[in-house]
Amino acid sequence: MSNNITRATAGDASNAADFSVLCTLEQLASTDLTATYKAIELPPSAVTAIDEIVAAATSQANISAVPDAITKPEEDAATEACQSTTTDKQTCKDHWIRWHKIKKDLKAKEKNYQYQTLSIAERQNPAAAQYQLELTRIARAAHAKATTAKNIADNELKAASNAATKHMQNAQFGASKTVFHKVTANIAHMQTSRTASCKTPNSGKSLAHDMMCLCAEDSEGSAKFCGFAVKGCDGGAWQPAGNGLQRDHHRMRKGPKTAGQP
Repeated sequence: MSNNITRATAGDASNAADFSVLCTLEQLASTDLTATYKAIELPPSAVTAIDEIVAAATSQANISAVPDAITKPEEDAATEACQSTTTDKQTCKDHWIRWHKIKKDLKAKEKNYQYQTLSIAERQNPAAAQYQLELTRIARAAHAKATTAKNIADNELKAASNAATKHMQNAQFGASKTVFHKVTANIAHMQTSRTASCKTPNSGKSLAHDMMCLCAEDSEGSAKFCGFAVKGCDGGAWQPAGNGLQRDHHRMRKGPKTAGQP
């Protein structure tokens, strides 16, 4: 058993609670909200269903020419497949990637995409050709609308995330502040003294500032562990950061020592 036993007073507990609030707020403000709240994925199920209809009506060339599985990035595979095309290479690549995704999705659903081979006559039939063309146009429009919706949703999610982070930073440090300058006088909401600065609390406009106003005397009452003397409820002068007076802050970073800890 260790003899290192922490002695504490009510002031210690109060200060620990204050710093706990600030630590929690810091964690919330630094959370990547865009990772927590996922954006929508493409294609949505309705568009995938349209793709499957298009696949059912397509010519055998589309079904057989594009693989359902590849061992390289889609962009590289499409570029390689379209090297010898006599048409526009970008159009060829877009077509290849779209059909690869359709076939990959169908394979994942264990659906048979090896549809009956269409005869030359069926492929050249004007009515069938127009039907296929209209289906392709529907699919293209559906993909375009889904992409537009995703972009709008992504931008709104990003804006909401930035706004939430900004509000939490404002609560931490005060409006338009992104860092807390400890208790240095006359900087970032700190006035000339504790008496002047804490006479009218910010009421949550700057929690870091308010917590310093609530900082209480601990078991080493002679120390200016908060960065200022805490002998009275409304007295004390702010001391600049880094002058060795903020003992609780350093003690917290070092970690607590409790009975039974090696």
